[in-house]
Amino acid sequence: MQPGMQATLQLNILNFETYGNILPFIQNPIQITIYSRPCITGEMLTAQRTCVPCEPGTFSIKTNITDPSKCHRCPDHAICFGGADMTPAAGFVRVDETSVVFIRCLNDRACILPEKEEKLGKCDDHKGYTGYMCAECAQGYWRRENFYKCYKCLPGPAVSWIFAILAFIAFFIWTIMTFIRNFNAKH
Repeated sequence: MQPGMQATLQLNILNFETYGNILPFIQNPIQITIYSRPCITGEMLTAQRTCVPCEPGTFSIKTNITDPSKCHRCPDHAICFGGADMTPAAGFVRVDETSVVFIRCLNDRACILPEKEEKLGKCDDHKGYTGYMCAECAQGYWRRENFYKCYKCLPGPAVSWIFAILAFIAFFIWTIMTFIRNFNAKH
């Protein structure tokens, strides 16, 4: 039976010896309906009308295939594992799980090679990248306006110490400048 078809089997029982008993379920024909599933996403329907999974390097995202079909070559900037499994290559993200459109990340280093299960792509979270197209910085990271590189924030105490040192240096320079001005004014 071909994929996506159904067949009905009808069983008629004739001359069943019941020793005078009437069995009503035997008087009526018994019908059994058999369904075969259509080819599913990740499979192709061959000319011999069988479903075959797509091999690595190819893919199919069609559903309910009823006409002979073929698997497609893996799109540029994608990695195809066979069937319908594909992920973006490093430096790219996928629009959605059913799309064959792959978009370059705003920062190539932010989008790293994902695992097979990560269909849309993966941000390098160890370097603080997150969000759509890895264009946002995670908590504890910052970026300058219109630049897509994340920088780790300094820890709170370090910022306080740096501010204190800069304030001390500014005070020291102000003191020396005041002393020089006063000294020159007297002489």
